[in-house]
Amino acid sequence: MLDDPKTSGSPLRREVQGLLRDGLKTHTAESLARLLGHADQRIRLRAQFEWVRRGNPAPLLTTANDPHASTLARIHALWGLGQLRAPLKARQLPLADPEARVRAQAAKVAGDLRIKGAETALIRRLRDENARVRFQAALALGKVGNASALGALVSLLEDNADQDPFLRHAATLGLSGLQRPELLAPLRQHRSVAVRIGAVVALRRLASPLLAGFLNDPHPRVRREAAIAVHDDGHVRWQPLEVDAARDVRLRRIRR
Repeated sequence: MLDDPKTSGSPLRREVQGLLRDGLKTHTAESLARLLGHADQRIRLRAQFEWVRRGNPAPLLTTANDPHASTLARIHALWGLGQLRAPLKARQLPLADPEARVRAQAAKVAGDLRIKGAETALIRRLRDENARVRFQAALALGKVGNASALGALVSLLEDNADQDPFLRHAATLGLSGLQRPELLAPLRQHRSVAVRIGAVVALRRLASPLLAGFLNDPHPRVRREAAIAVHDDGHVRWQPLEVDAARDVRLRRIRR
């Protein structure tokens, strides 16, 4: 255990010891709001959980949207809203906040709560200057599952050009979350190798036989990804449907 004896009797440590010992059930709303931004993460989390136990999303919404509150307090307020599964609307979340960390967590909550009507704001966040915000927005769009996000997610893959693996992962999860393989299959004609690979990965997640159309891709990386998807898929059995003179193996899906 690491410790600094010089701070053993500091006011902050004494306060933390008291809060951990006594709990927060008797604290006022004003006190809990202050503790959401406490220097000690354990206290912030306990304040968040106490708000959730009380079951009232209004104070959490107020803190989450308060530009004068600390960033940490606003983030914990957003996490609390996610825990509460409160029936929120997109306009109630700070999705366009000046603070990037708040925007990112607001996008995450919008996805976790699958807020219908959040698609427009989340699509805008795919162009955010902050990569973490783009990441969370892409994941959220996959959870919301609105096909209107298709073009923006494709653009994210193309702009990323396989440079950031986290953004690539988020974009492919976003595409698969749309649950529309018939919209992904035409991406085999897309000019971007990164987009075509992303489409293969998304179709693989959907266990869709439409990924067979990528086996003839002109780029070896795309062909390889498609072949691996067919070979490694443990949920679907595949068998050759026909083989032409060019050895173009076409596959169909066979359910076990």
